[in-house]
This record gives sequence, C-alpha cells and structure tokens, in this order.
Amino acid sequence: MDYARFWPAFKSAGLLERVTLVGEPPLEFDGGLNRPDRGIFDERAQAGENILEYQTADVPGMRVGAQLVIERGPNAGTYKVTRKPMQDRAGYFSTVPLERLR
Repeated sequence: MDYARFWPAFKSAGLLERVTLVGEPPLEFDGGLNRPDRGIFDERAQAGENILEYQTADVPGMRVGAQLVIERGPNAGTYKVTRKPMQDRAGYFSTVPLERLR
C-alpha cells in the first residue's frame, strides 16, 4: 500500500495542523490531534486523551518529555509528550499521547 498518498489528502481536507517540536533547531511538521472533548469517526468514538498522529520519518527524534507547539486553530497550545511513540504496523505513521500545558 502506498501510505505516502494519505498525508497530502488529509492536509488538503484540513485534518492536519502545523506542529513545532521545540528544540535547537525547532522542527516543524504536520500532525493530526485527537482530543478527548471532540468526537472522531463521525462522532462514533471519542479519544481518551490528547493523541497526536504524524508521519514517523518527519520526527525521528520524538521522545517522552518533548514539548510541541500548535500555534493556530482550536488546538493551539503547548503540549508535552507523555509516553514513547507507537508506530503503526507498517512503521509509516506514529502516535504519541500528549498533556496540554497551556
């Protein structure tokens, strides 16, 4: 399966946000944030915590304690990674749980 085709489609549909991994230098990438106060899968499910999904290759240095910033939109704020990233079966996408700091 060609996973590379999904991300541009998600982005053009407005499902991704620009995220910055705080560091020297900062690293910007696109990610999708699921929050517990918002329904997912056509409102048939709800995330239990803030979960960020991203392309694994975009952020090889993601680690517990890292700070992420989303500057615009309803998810704007600063977040901290609370557990190590989990890759999907193909390794193309990863998810990390986040704690909202502000």
